[in-house]
Parts: sequence; C-alpha cells; structure tokens
Amino acid sequence: MPAEKPRLLYVSHQYHHLGGTEIQTRLLADRLSGEHEISVAYPNTAQRQIMLRRPDGAEIAYPADPVIFPRTPYRQPGSEQAFAAILADVRPQIIHFQHFANWPLSIIDQAAASGAKIVVSLYDYYAITPFYNLVGVFNPEEVLTPQYADSLLGQDGLAYLQQRREVIGRSLARAHRRFVLSDYQRRVMAKFFSFPFDVMEPGIVPFTPNPKLKSESGLRFGYLGTFVPQKGWIALTHAFAKVRAKHPTAQLRMYGQTIPKGQPPQGTTISGVYSHDDLPRILSEFDVGVIPSIFPETFCIVLSEMWQANVPVAASDLGALGDRVIDGSNGKKFAPGDTDDMARALNWFIEHDDWRTWRLPTSRTLDQLAADHELVYRSLL
Repeated sequence: MPAEKPRLLYVSHQYHHLGGTEIQTRLLADRLSGEHEISVAYPNTAQRQIMLRRPDGAEIAYPADPVIFPRTPYRQPGSEQAFAAILADVRPQIIHFQHFANWPLSIIDQAAASGAKIVVSLYDYYAITPFYNLVGVFNPEEVLTPQYADSLLGQDGLAYLQQRREVIGRSLARAHRRFVLSDYQRRVMAKFFSFPFDVMEPGIVPFTPNPKLKSESGLRFGYLGTFVPQKGWIALTHAFAKVRAKHPTAQLRMYGQTIPKGQPPQGTTISGVYSHDDLPRILSEFDVGVIPSIFPETFCIVLSEMWQANVPVAASDLGALGDRVIDGSNGKKFAPGDTDDMARALNWFIEHDDWRTWRLPTSRTLDQLAADHELVYRSLL
C-alpha cells in the first residue's frame, strides 16, 4: 500500500473570492496536492456557516455564529464547535492559517490545542487591526493612536485594539512558524510583536509574454486590479488628465473587477474582470504599468506580473512597493495620492527613453513558493 499522505488543513477568511490570499491558497492547495492530503476551512459569512472543502473538492457546511466586526470576540461557541468538528474529521497534522478574519479570535489557540503543528501567514495587517487593508493609513504605527482607534471603533477604541493585539500576540507566539510577505512587513510586525517572523514572498503562475503590440498613438499606461479606493485608481484618473493636458496622445488602459460608473478621462479605456490567461494579451498593450496604491502594500502580486511581462512601473512610494521599486532602475516612484507627483512620474516616461533598456527583476514563481512551503511542512512532521 502507498504511504499515507500528511494531512494539511488550510484555514482562510474566505475561499472563492479573487483576492491575493484566496488565490495563493487555492494555487498552493492545487500544487501541493500530490504530496499532501489538503483540506480548506473557511467561513461562509452570508449563510452563517463554516465550510470544509475536502481534498476531492466536495464541501461540507457546519452551522456557525454570525461574524461580529470590527470588535470580534475571543469566544464564539458555535463557530468553535464547527471548527472542532472539522478537526475531528480531518485530523490534520499541520494547520496553516492563511487568514483568520471572520473567525473568533480563539481560533489559533483552538488549533494549537489539537496537537497539530501550527503555521501562520500574515498577508496584511489583520494581526494589528481589524481594518486589515489600512485604508487611509500611510504609516501602520498610526493604529497605535487614539485618533485612529476612536475614528473607526468609537469610544475606548484604542483600549480594544491594545487588548486585541495582546490576545492575538499570545496566539501567534504558539505557532511553530510565522510568515510575512516582505521584509517591509517584517519590519512593521517587529514594532508590534516581540517574536520573529520569516519572509515568504508570494509566487505567480509564470506565463510567456506576448510580443508588445505597437501603439498607433502615444505611450500606453496600464492599471491592473480592483476598483476599490485603497488601490488609488481615482487619483490615477485625475493624474492622467493632467498628463493628457501636456501630452494629448497618451493612453491609459485599466482592467479590473466592477467597472466604476461615470465617464473616464479622455484617452482612458476601462475593461472588466480578467483572468490569469488574459495577462499575456493585456500586458502586451502596456508600455508602462501604474500601481497607485494609497495604503502600504505588503507585497503586490501585480508588480510581479508586470515585471514578468517586462513592463516597468510607476508606483506609490509606500509600503513594500517603496522597497521593491528602485527609482530609475526598474521603475519610478511618486508620493501616494499626490496627483501632481504622479503626473510628473508618468510624464517622465513619455519624455525620456532611459527606461526602455532597464533590466527588470525576475519574478518569483508558484513552483518556487510551493517548494518552499513543502520544505517548511516536511520540517514540522
């Protein structure tokens, strides 16, 4: 008989969405399925259920408590009971938390009590604030201020955040391995927690870029991502209007989920959701990518995808983007949310040719990511 595969349970805050955490979780589960028996547990918040996705893709629903946000409690008996049933069913040897939003704060402790080895990956800032995308915050240390806490949580908000971090910190300290996505994020977490984190950069599914389509007009700037405020796309449209005033043939092509209403600036085309298979075609239309995030990205997979297609970028000088993009070497940086400075950076690409000879970084692949996870899991068994 073949040897039994090690049992691995991924825990996430959701599964089917198009966010970076969910995509990386699904890709890892697929890529490592040959070496591990992989199940995934995640909340179905609309139905008040905890879902278990088995290795064969079948799903089982367990009744759970409603999600309480943003003051998530430590204990929620219904959700804990559902997770206990999942643990009894799966009997995981390793439990890897990809995200623990939408769960009671006790969930890591409950997993640790099962005797399984615990791995935690932090894709964002949920460990320090329930508002894990840090909308409107340039410096993560702002979450330590009464102004931040009270504006989002009301009276005694700071006391709640401090208590929450203490609870989460004790739970994270029980994990056998803890990962963040970038050295930038590691520096941030060191300001909030006394224990170390290792860096595990995300990987992308590699693709062969299409030949660059010749522009029939001016330089083509491109945006990839969702049309949510924290991605900075609104500021980009304002900055591009200023670019067009100086360079009337410039173009801006935007792709993302949920097309915004209203008339875009002249020279702008907005298309809807895209898949990974569309990337070679889409990126062949971009001369320069633009990543205008107004929150501190912890990594930015879109940047890796653009570099894979040999597309240089103009990007916000903020978070991991500020670390990864080297001004004048693989991109140009601008002050986040500053439309004048963004327009300056975009105009530079139109007015100079130096960037056409840049050697862009090699993007990390999913195979490399999966191999690194496999080493971690094997070291814990």
